[in-house]
Amino acid sequence: MNSLVLAAAVFIIDGEVNVTDFKKSKSVQRAAAQFLQDAPPQFKGFIEEIGFRPMRDLDHIKFRMTQPINPDKPGEPLVTLKGRFKPKRIHSSWAKNQDKTAIKQLKIAGKTAYAGNINSPMFALESSRVIQAGYRPMVEQALKGTLPPLRALPPFLRDSKAWLRFRSTSQARKLILKQQEASPLAEIHEIQVKGWLKADKLHAKMRIRARSPEAASGIQMMVSLGLLNSNHPSSMKLGRAMKFRVQGSTLSIDFKMKLNELTALRPPPAPAPGRGGPKIITVEPKNDKRKLQKRPSAPPPTQFGPQGGGFRPPTRQP
Repeated sequence: MNSLVLAAAVFIIDGEVNVTDFKKSKSVQRAAAQFLQDAPPQFKGFIEEIGFRPMRDLDHIKFRMTQPINPDKPGEPLVTLKGRFKPKRIHSSWAKNQDKTAIKQLKIAGKTAYAGNINSPMFALESSRVIQAGYRPMVEQALKGTLPPLRALPPFLRDSKAWLRFRSTSQARKLILKQQEASPLAEIHEIQVKGWLKADKLHAKMRIRARSPEAASGIQMMVSLGLLNSNHPSSMKLGRAMKFRVQGSTLSIDFKMKLNELTALRPPPAPAPGRGGPKIITVEPKNDKRKLQKRPSAPPPTQFGPQGGGFRPPTRQP
């Protein structure tokens, strides 16, 4: 029974972006051009090799992910790309360099897929209009049409140009409260966000469903005061762009900011060692002395792309 509870202790994340609508904006075009200019050479080489032009070929992005509470268990992401792709160019590029790359070609549900080493991300060409990307179990389910259904969208998110939903299971909230009684994450049932562009500004509306009106008010104070009193320019600017409203157990947030100002924001620096930050304690030996768990070193990147010079995504821990 305990293993069943732990297996259900997850966060569920899904969302969609209508790229066609956003890429009409000159601000988005400039941001995308800057991103591609600053991207690692491996990524630029990979998209050039497969003939992918993001601003021309991509129309729609849909994603979903189940993230377990247990940090030792990896999440299960799936990204569905819709647009105009060139399967023949991808196949030809791989065939010319198959002896020089770690990527292997395989068939899944009759569709051609490309995968690297074990536990590395992969992608499959469902058609010239659809690409499924992620780890193999989720990609296989997508191609076979056996993905578990997600909860229906609430009216608040329907027909949105871009939306994101984050929700936790009751088992996850119980486990969080058991580990940290005062954690605000245990007070949240669901977060719903939708966004759109108007002229050069990004508009967004957020709804946070909490356990009680007191929890909703507490989250509002934590977010607003945390940003405005941070003494970090980007955090303070972000806080001033938000308007809060509590209605019962729901916290609503309205956000508006110029896109070029938003992309210029920078996160605050990480706290210095020994001066804040979470500490994960896993061992409690004799004499009541505790040892901190050490983070495992990251595995080397996996080669991804013809000639071994393509994009190198992170390798997932088995």
